[in-house]
Amino acid sequence: MRETAVSASLTNALLQQVVLDRRPNEIHFQTEVRSRSTPLLSDHRLFDVPVLPAAAYLDAALDAAQQLTGLYGVAVADVNFHDFLALPTEESRIFRVRVRRVKQETAAFDVESAAIPTNNESEWRKHAEGIVEHESSPIGVSFLEQMKRDSAGGRPGTHSSEEDFYARANSGPFRWGESLRVVRSVWREKGTIGYELRLDDKSPHSTDENRFHPALLDGCLQVAAMEFSNGSDSNRAAIPTRIDRIRFSGKCPQRVLVNCRPHVPSDHSDERIADFSVADDSGYGVATLEGVHFRTVTRDSFRSKAAFRLPARDARPSPRSGASRSVTPTTLSRRIEAAPPAQRLPLLTNFVEQNVVELLKLKTAAHADLQRGFFSIGLDSLLAIELQFRIQQALGFTLPPGAGLMFQTIDELSRYLLRDVLALSEQTEASV
Repeated sequence: MRETAVSASLTNALLQQVVLDRRPNEIHFQTEVRSRSTPLLSDHRLFDVPVLPAAAYLDAALDAAQQLTGLYGVAVADVNFHDFLALPTEESRIFRVRVRRVKQETAAFDVESAAIPTNNESEWRKHAEGIVEHESSPIGVSFLEQMKRDSAGGRPGTHSSEEDFYARANSGPFRWGESLRVVRSVWREKGTIGYELRLDDKSPHSTDENRFHPALLDGCLQVAAMEFSNGSDSNRAAIPTRIDRIRFSGKCPQRVLVNCRPHVPSDHSDERIADFSVADDSGYGVATLEGVHFRTVTRDSFRSKAAFRLPARDARPSPRSGASRSVTPTTLSRRIEAAPPAQRLPLLTNFVEQNVVELLKLKTAAHADLQRGFFSIGLDSLLAIELQFRIQQALGFTLPPGAGLMFQTIDELSRYLLRDVLALSEQTEASV
């Protein structure tokens, strides 16, 4: 085992140090990231806050997996994005990629970050996880000729230029800096969106055509994110939460054409999904992305979570402090206060369960199933923020930032709300 060495990945700013080397089975990389100096993070803003884009996680994971397996070429991956990495101030964080071999040509990865300094494994927050595997089959793309005809002439009312696209973006929740301004034109045709990306010398890693290009993926997602965010609405933004399957050929030309096919889930939820095909001028398949899931986040929920994500200077705030009443007592809080002590916790637990079921859009849910743990039942970090807002509105209290993320189960959260927020007991004094 080798620890703390310089990484051989000189092209990837997120993999600068090897902190654990157990090749051929496992490698851990880490580096320090800052909002103004880290590539991609400095040029990607959401609600005016620097946020590391989804492309950066996949870029680091693919490069780390290639170093572990020694395999290059067509890479297939599925990835879940759990949490964004936001650095609203000059505070820095440690960024870590852990990659481990699960089969001969397959590696699993986790992307995490922690405050500086960190001495406890529990302080690491997971941002993404997934699987990378390699295969030899080429990527076939059939839409190229139609796209080339569309991009050459466009159609009245369906074509927009780079200036049009980024002017519209700048009036909404997104800001893309120079290295990520890669969308050159956008056009629509029969329910699909086509666009051209130019990955020229101002883009990170543009001189290396044989590796994954983070600006390629980010460019693919920019147009869809704008589409699902209702364009210039500055208070709502669509961000990716999952990619079911992405195939990347290993070739990255400076000009590519993208075909995006949005579709709405059958359950009519807030989630939006799109599939993408990417090709170069000659028809060579550069990438395909199947099942890219987007979820809408509001400005308020994002800022609440971003504030919680900042590293504390002394100690992490206790979840059992900091709640304050923000409005007059609500119907729910009065009802709980008036209930017999033994009925207070069941009333509060039932309220939290109902909201979890609504947020997850579950048709049926047994009490025992809901108590398995928030993330086990599918409540991700973004939905946890929305749950916290619902609780605050229902109880008339403002909770500490991130309080909804500090508990593992509905029972734990309900007991905290009863005892530490409402300051009520679940038992009579005689029985204590």
